[in-house]
Amino acid sequence: DEAARKKRKEVGEEQKRRDEVLAEQHRNFYCACCDKQYTTVSEFSAHLSSYDHHHRKRFAEMREAEKARNADATAEKRSREEA
Repeated sequence: DEAARKKRKEVGEEQKRRDEVLAEQHRNFYCACCDKQYTTVSEFSAHLSSYDHHHRKRFAEMREAEKARNADATAEKRSREEA
């Protein structure tokens, strides 16, 4: 009985380690730009070449450029008002 309990505990710990390894591997297939998670490299690869991914990526770049442009314009306006 004690041996069976020990064996179950070892099997449970091994399963837990396997689950942690799988979770770590799945984190590698996450697209932060699109906030999407994939379970296989082929799904992730297909996503990276998709229209949806490229559209979101371009849109995010455009927003960042617009923020920078607005920040520059605001700084320039303040410097003119101070002068």
